[in-house]
Amino acid sequence: MIGNQLACDAFTAAEEGGYTNNPSDPGNWTGGACGVGACAGTKYGIAASQHPTLDIAALTPAQAAHLRAPYWTAINGNELPKGLDLVAYDFGVNAGPCHSAKLLQGVLGVSEDGSIGPGTLAAIAAHDVRQLIASLSAAHVAYYQGLPTFAEFGGGWVDRVQRCQAAALAMLEPVAA
Repeated sequence: MIGNQLACDAFTAAEEGGYTNNPSDPGNWTGGACGVGACAGTKYGIAASQHPTLDIAALTPAQAAHLRAPYWTAINGNELPKGLDLVAYDFGVNAGPCHSAKLLQGVLGVSEDGSIGPGTLAAIAAHDVRQLIASLSAAHVAYYQGLPTFAEFGGGWVDRVQRCQAAALAMLEPVAA
């Protein structure tokens, strides 16, 4: 892991936590929807819906870190400013990197193609990172509020977004007085 990836992954791994197997969570099902396939659970941010043949319960932290690494690449984490990389990565692991990229692009007012490339990076460079972190965090909350499972899981998601935003802001250089 390079750049700020290790710090971002450590935050996300802690937030995702150990093994859960809640049948109300579509991510726990190998078919990606409640009641479809087997309810095999999630662990360390690795979901049965994305890895239907994996023994989720037996997953080690090192194996999970390896499986999360493509999420960093998918959000172009090495090119994002510190702090913003955490917000984009953590949401990408939780909701999918394409959703993360599209919400960032929506906040920036650029084409929402789900790929953080040169155009998106140029738009980021033209914005204040602190404001982007706040705006993207608000977009994450709005995304979660639109999910049918918000009543059951929303409190935890919103709390996580707030912890992520605080951690992201702490990664920034202090503002000189």
